[in-house]
Amino acid sequence: MHIVITEPDIYSTKSIEKLRDLGEVTLLHPSKKEVLQHIESANVLLIGLQLFVDEEIIEKGKKLKIIGTSTTGTDHIDIKKAEQQNISIVSLKGDLQILEQIDATAEHTIALMLALFRKLPDAYASVKEYRWERKLFVGHELKNKTLGILGFGRLGKKVAALGKAFGMKVMVHDKKQVTKEYSSVSKNELFQTADIVSVHVSLEDDTVHLVSTKEFSLMKRGSWLINTSRGKIVDDDALLDALNSGKLAGAAVDVLSTENTPGHPKNNKLIAYARSHNNLIITPHIGGSTFESLDLTSSYLVEKIKKHLHQQ
Repeated sequence: MHIVITEPDIYSTKSIEKLRDLGEVTLLHPSKKEVLQHIESANVLLIGLQLFVDEEIIEKGKKLKIIGTSTTGTDHIDIKKAEQQNISIVSLKGDLQILEQIDATAEHTIALMLALFRKLPDAYASVKEYRWERKLFVGHELKNKTLGILGFGRLGKKVAALGKAFGMKVMVHDKKQVTKEYSSVSKNELFQTADIVSVHVSLEDDTVHLVSTKEFSLMKRGSWLINTSRGKIVDDDALLDALNSGKLAGAAVDVLSTENTPGHPKNNKLIAYARSHNNLIITPHIGGSTFESLDLTSSYLVEKIKKHLHQQ
């Protein structure tokens, strides 16, 4: 048994030792070139979010049985090609017994709101230049703002609870979920009413550009957008138009549409905008990256893979 791990930093030492009990373990950087050098003999490939497992990797992995990812989303894997090669995809999608224990992305969502509202990146940068100018960084409070949650699944519910704890007025829209605890509204009403829209839907064919020109046109002038789900759910061009026009006072995103594409991040138009504007905050898909969550998810994924191998 040969197991290749492309991002060993996100797997605990204990988890890696458990894998060594199964066979040879090769630890790599998340580099396609490195992976291609080792994939021919691999039976299991464990990845994070930094490598896109494309057709070339899968075709060269003639002995691959499993591709494992410690994430809920799998858009960084060529699923269709993997299925053609009879390779099993093992992820955390739908594993609520473990996912319910993790608050990392929900907390990061609130952190982005606070950073945006209180101008924290600019204030910190200013102080590092030995400046002490309080008047330049007057911000806003979350309390009494209307928070619109787009997608009321596991993360949407956690963000709603945190928003409520901050004294925010919470409304939600979900095509399946209905809640009595918060105001359930139509998608149009959510965008028309909310001061802040926070996106928490999974990436599917029908959610690509779920937030686009129409949705931004419905929003109040001077509102905000937060996206910690997937980059392709928000239309980049429409977001830039909304920021440039002042329709949005600001936005904060943890995900980009160009992730796992050639030239990323230098070819991303949102990053280009953020380099010269202070109303867009971007973090490098770190919502779920805490020591606590990585330890929990890596241990769980390894056990899940062990069971899967024993069943084969």
